[in-house]
Amino acid sequence: MSRTVLFVHQNFPGQYRHLVPALQRRGDRVVAIGGPTSQPLPGTPLHRYDPLPAGGVPPCHPWAADFQTKVLRAEAVARCLESLLQAGLRPDLVIGHPGWGELLVVKDLLPDVPVLHQVEFIYQLQGADAGFDPEFADADWPPRARLRLRRATQLLALQDLDWGLAPTPWQASTVPAPYRQRLSVIHEGIDTAAIAPQGAARLHLQRAGLSFGPGDELVSFVARNLEPYRGFHTFMRMLPRLQRLRPGAQVVIVGGDGVSYGAAPPVVAAGKRRCCGSWAMTSIADGSTSSAACRTRCCMSCSGSRPATGISPSPSCSAGACSRR
Repeated sequence: MSRTVLFVHQNFPGQYRHLVPALQRRGDRVVAIGGPTSQPLPGTPLHRYDPLPAGGVPPCHPWAADFQTKVLRAEAVARCLESLLQAGLRPDLVIGHPGWGELLVVKDLLPDVPVLHQVEFIYQLQGADAGFDPEFADADWPPRARLRLRRATQLLALQDLDWGLAPTPWQASTVPAPYRQRLSVIHEGIDTAAIAPQGAARLHLQRAGLSFGPGDELVSFVARNLEPYRGFHTFMRMLPRLQRLRPGAQVVIVGGDGVSYGAAPPVVAAGKRRCCGSWAMTSIADGSTSSAACRTRCCMSCSGSRPATGISPSPSCSAGACSRR
């Protein structure tokens, strides 16, 4: 029997790029609500919402700013959904990501429609996104208070949870125990037709004059941003030992110098923050490992707030020799 499935995701299609066409192939009708940056998929009507109120964002306590942002999204989604219901939409199932607050009031419009949550991560007060690295321990209480309050919308979403999907057991473990019985662990999957070994494939870094193929020793670090939360500083400090153990290895690093998660690198003189790459590399040179021992064949791209679209390489990238673009 054909069903109508409504997806709600601020950056649609997000994790649902492959699920949407799979539902369509089995005969389901798919409709999507997304934020300003959402992108349409073939055969899927996309209704974008604007999370910013016409009168601007009202002032609030700094600790409540994150909650307010999510409430604004919830209201914008609700008004968009209300218009669709008035136009005749009758969804049988809602699938969405609760992380941005978009699902907070869906049940007030669709009380009898099951809502499936993409449970990606629940903020932890210790040992996950905070307190995971003694180097960045914060003994002050306000940061912990802000983190505790950021959990509010996540816990509200869990209260209305019909069922949830978590990609991995670890992500499922971040959900408070009383809600785990309404949770399934299903990996998001890999398109093995697109991502598969190619025996003759080669990677060319033209500006560095380098080319890699099967059998070459290549170590890569790729992240949206090269930040402490991603463990980038630990990776950089590991490189001198890697060079000693595997002198023929090449290292390619791709990422931005902004902050996606967690805290930024330490503040330096004049109140400016370093690119995480140069900070991590300088922290090697400032320690017991000499700058000469730090030198490794390394191609690095720091791309500011934009995702790295290429490599801006330095064949010998050591402290003070970090190539930026």
